[in-house]
Amino acid sequence: IIDYIQYYDSQRNLSQIDADTQFDGKIDHREFYRQGKDLIKIEKDLNSDGKTDLWQYFDLSGKPTRVSFDIDFDGVADRWDLLNEEQVFQIAVFDSDKDQKPDQWQFFNSFSELEKIHFDTNADGSPDRWEYFDKSGEAVRALIDKIFDGIADQEKIRGEPSEN
Repeated sequence: IIDYIQYYDSQRNLSQIDADTQFDGKIDHREFYRQGKDLIKIEKDLNSDGKTDLWQYFDLSGKPTRVSFDIDFDGVADRWDLLNEEQVFQIAVFDSDKDQKPDQWQFFNSFSELEKIHFDTNADGSPDRWEYFDKSGEAVRALIDKIFDGIADQEKIRGEPSEN
């Protein structure tokens, strides 16, 4: 059984490495290189079903910039995490309705604490609900766009009675 395969381009530069890290006869880890030296992407099969479940992307200096996940293991990414220049988790983007378009954006501060979430509740590609959080992670304010024109029509604040 082969556990490790290296691929080279026509100039004899390393272009890809495939590995069986679980030692079960299935490739579950792939690394892709630019010009034989710059790692640009890693793909992983986390549950040994033969489908990629995690994609990690790197910039030209080798720093990770984005990680994509297949949360439900159907072979399609449905969560994307973006990192800032210091590799601090900054934004998480989700496709919760499986239409291959983002419908939730979570924003984090420099300490990776949740600050706000934007929701697209009508699948038009634009946020129509905005929720804001305090330092403890509690929702403290919500803005709602009831007519889907991009402008909040209703505001809810924690502790205030809600309107129907």
